[in-house]
Amino acid sequence: MAGIEIKATGITSTAQVGDGVIVTADIADGAATAAKIGADVGFSSLPAENISDEPVNGQIAKYNFATGKWENSSSLAVTLTVRSLAKAAMDEIVLAEGELAYVTDTKEVRVGDEAETAGGIAVDTVISGTRVLGVNAGGSAIENAVSLRAVYAIAKTMTPLVTDRVLILLPPGKYDFVLGDVDDLNHGLELDTEFIDLEGMTGNPEDVILTSQIATASRGTVEQTADDVKMRGFAMDIESASGVGSLGTKPAAYFPTTALGSTELIDIAYSSQNANSYAMRASIDYSGVFTNCVVGNQGFGYGGTVSGTFTNCKGGNECFGYFGTASGVFANCVGGSSCFGANGVANGIFIACVGESSSFGSNASTSAAVMRRCRSTGRSDAIKNWQGLMIDCEIEVTGVNKHAVEVTDSNARIYNSVLIANGTGNSVYAASAFNAKIANVLTNKAVHGNVTNLIAAPNVIVDAEVSL
Repeated sequence: MAGIEIKATGITSTAQVGDGVIVTADIADGAATAAKIGADVGFSSLPAENISDEPVNGQIAKYNFATGKWENSSSLAVTLTVRSLAKAAMDEIVLAEGELAYVTDTKEVRVGDEAETAGGIAVDTVISGTRVLGVNAGGSAIENAVSLRAVYAIAKTMTPLVTDRVLILLPPGKYDFVLGDVDDLNHGLELDTEFIDLEGMTGNPEDVILTSQIATASRGTVEQTADDVKMRGFAMDIESASGVGSLGTKPAAYFPTTALGSTELIDIAYSSQNANSYAMRASIDYSGVFTNCVVGNQGFGYGGTVSGTFTNCKGGNECFGYFGTASGVFANCVGGSSCFGANGVANGIFIACVGESSSFGSNASTSAAVMRRCRSTGRSDAIKNWQGLMIDCEIEVTGVNKHAVEVTDSNARIYNSVLIANGTGNSVYAASAFNAKIANVLTNKAVHGNVTNLIAAPNVIVDAEVSL
C-alpha cells in the first residue's frame, strides 16, 4: 500500500467491498489500492458523499459496512506480547525461529534462531525494559513510519518509569516520515517522553533507517525533547526538499533539544543527503553518551558544544565542536579536518583520537585540553594557543614554515611526543616569553627562544631527519 493521501476522486475501481477493507491512494495515478483481508475484496465506485473523515498524509482509510462510508482508521500498530520467563526456565525451552522472548531476571531480549538453540540467542542490547513493544514494519516505508508513531503513542500510555522502561523494537526496514506530520506542524518522530527507548532489532544501523524530507525550520526526522532516552542500532537520515532555517533551526536528521545529559546513543548513524539540512542539529550542547556513532560532515556539535562522553565515534570534517567548544571526554574518536574544538575552544579530554588539519585547536582556538596518544598529521598550521597537557602524541605540520605547537600559557606541558614542524617553523613556539614543561620529545626543529623549559633534563632530541 502506498499510504500517501486519499481523496474521493481517487476511488475509481469497481468491485465488491467488505466491512473492514483498508484502502490507500496510489501516489502515481491517484487510484485507490485495497489491502486483502480474508477473502478477495475490492471496492466499488463511490461518490464523494461516501467519504467520511477524509484521511491525509499517510493515514489509513477503512470501509465501514454499517455506514457505507470510508473512514479514517488512524494508524496501523502492534503491541508485541512476548514470552517472559526467568533465565533458568528460558534456557530449557526452544523458541521458534524469529520468536522474541524476554528474560525477566537478566533483562535480556532473546530471539529464536534457525539452529533451535535452547533458550534462543540474546539480542545484542544494553537497552532492556521490562516491557517490550514491536512495530509492524511489513508495509511501505511510509506505512512503517505511521506504525512507529502509533506504537510510540501506545508506549506513552504505559506510564514508563526509570525502573520500568518501555523498549520499542524496530524490525529491519525503512521508516519514511515524508514532510512530517502535517496535522501537527510538520513534526517528525517526537521523542517527548522519558524512559521510552528505541532499538533496531538487528543492531546494524544499515538495516533500520528512519528518514524524511522535512523542510520546516526547527524540525527533524527524529526530534527529541525527553532527557532519559536510550537508542541503539539504527540510522537517522534526512533529505530536505528546500533550504529553511540556519544553524540551530535548520532541519536535521537528529534534532534534539540542547544538553540532554541522560541520553545514551549506541551504534547510531546520522546522515543528510543535501545541503538543505544537517545530519545532526547544529549550535547546541551534546552532553549525553555516544558510543560507536557515525556522522558525515558538520556533526557532533557543529557550531555548538560537545560536553558529553564520546567513545569510538567517527565524524567527517568540522565535527566535535567545530567553531564551538569541545569540553567532553573523547576516546578512540576519529574526525576529518577542523575537528575537536577547531576555531573554538578545545578543553576536553582526548584519548587516542585522530584529527586531520586544524583539529585540536587552530586559528582563534584556545586549547587547554588533555591529549593522550592522539595523532594529527598533514596539518596546515600549528596547534594554537596550547595551554594543556600532551602525552604520547604525534603532531605533523606540512604548512610552509609553520610551527608544530604554539604555547600561550606557562601551564603548557608536552611529554613523550613527536612534533614535526615545517621550514623555518619551530617544534614549540611562543610569540612572547612563556615557561613550559617539555620532556622526551622527538622533533625535527628546535624549541623557540621565547620558551623556557622548566624541565632540568628535558631529553628533547632535535634531528632534521625526524618524520612521521
